[in-house]
Amino acid sequence: MSAKIIPLIPIEQINKAPKTELAQYVLSAWNFAQTLLWKEQLLQKDEIEKAQAHIQNYFECAKDRKAAFVAFCERILLTSRYLASNKTRYVPIPSVWFNRNYQYGFAGTKSWYQTIQLQRQEIPGYLQHLTILAEHYRQYALNPSSRVFNICRKKLLNLNATSLLQHFYNSIIHLNYIN
Repeated sequence: MSAKIIPLIPIEQINKAPKTELAQYVLSAWNFAQTLLWKEQLLQKDEIEKAQAHIQNYFECAKDRKAAFVAFCERILLTSRYLASNKTRYVPIPSVWFNRNYQYGFAGTKSWYQTIQLQRQEIPGYLQHLTILAEHYRQYALNPSSRVFNICRKKLLNLNATSLLQHFYNSIIHLNYIN
């Protein structure tokens, strides 16, 4: 007679190995990008893996992953604004768009981000709502809590940045419920 062992921890939690900081950044960054840029597309697993490999390379090359994550999210937000400004604009599949050699993709957003950084030196607080969203999304993705969620919500509401607040909500939903 053999005994059957019934785990008290859900199988999903048993199979989840603790993620490294790099893996958390890659998955969280990918989630943010997918939510804003490819929200209505069902992507194949290999396509997602290729995109995540490009994102991982981005973080591996970064001197400061925290700052790189915030910059990543801001660049995604800038791309989302660019797409919203003209409905005929689009982004190609993620594996192409995140390829560092594709100048019209993520690599091309670097100059946009640098321009904003220069503006921020002259005008403190310039587009601060982008940074607020990016920083709080980073905090939430790494350590989910209602406290971080509500702080971000309050700050964005105080800035009347409701469209960014909707991006934050969508990213949190995607992070927690959509695989």
